[in-house]
Amino acid sequence: MGPVMINESTGLLSWSTSDEVNSDRFEVQRSRDGKNWLLIGNVASRGERNSVQHYEFIDLAPMEAENFYRLKMIDKDGSFTYSAIHHFEFRRTELSIAYPNPALGRIFIRNSSQMHKAVVFDIYGRLVIQANRLSEPLDVRRLSPGLYLLYVDYINGERHTQRIWVGSK
Repeated sequence: MGPVMINESTGLLSWSTSDEVNSDRFEVQRSRDGKNWLLIGNVASRGERNSVQHYEFIDLAPMEAENFYRLKMIDKDGSFTYSAIHHFEFRRTELSIAYPNPALGRIFIRNSSQMHKAVVFDIYGRLVIQANRLSEPLDVRRLSPGLYLLYVDYINGERHTQRIWVGSK
């Protein structure tokens, strides 16, 4: 697993494999003290041999202060190994860039005239909305209720991130 990248409200974990013989999945684990671990997600292995595979996992709710991460790499026969432990310190500095939150139909983005791009990911890291240069609010009516992650890139190079809750209609 590579270094953990952080922004205003999330931690992005990324790693690569080169030969996934008998590989089943990766458990992403987090700890406050580096000793007691909590499962925060699973990522399925692609099971590719002789090719480099890249993976990412977004921790939507890192703990304030110390965060330790590791992967439990599990094979189809149940055997497993652990990755090295990676650590970062998280301080919440979240700015409200989108409203209303929770959202029922549309999300308005502050300073949208200065926006270059907005993307929304679900809790599994899948891209569900992408918009360039918004002139209208983001339409979230087709999304299932739940937690999403909004990234807004501005033309001055800044990137802001916010958790968005989509409610039921």
